[in-house]
Parts: sequence; C-alpha cells; structure tokens
Amino acid sequence: MSHWCNIYTIEQIQEAIALLGQDTTVTRITAVLGVKYRIRDLPVMWEETLSPPGTRTEGSLHRYDQLVGVI
Repeated sequence: MSHWCNIYTIEQIQEAIALLGQDTTVTRITAVLGVKYRIRDLPVMWEETLSPPGTRTEGSLHRYDQLVGVI
C-alpha cells in the first residue's frame, strides 16, 4: 500500500480496491491502477499458449505424452 501511495492518490487506490474487492491480489490492483491512470508499466501476465488444446487443464501429463508420441 505504501508503494501505491507514492504513485496514486488514496482515492484512486480506494476506487480500484472497491472495483475488484478486498480479497483480490496485489497484482490485479496494480494492473487496474496502471490501466486506468497510465502512470506506470503494467505487471506482465502471460497466458500459456504453447501446449496443445485439451492439455492445459489436466493434472496429468498423460494426454500430452500421447499427443507428442511419447507413449
């Protein structure tokens, strides 16, 4: 919070927290502040797109092994 106060006003921080809820992550609040006020660079969030469709949500690598021919 002290870091945000060096960059944003208390009202801006309060608005972002009210929008996202008190249980949200620091990264999300920082991203909303950055997008809305364009004062800082946004934290980098990458979506994993290299795995074949259907393999990203499984807890096992068995399906991935089948797709790449290991099994």
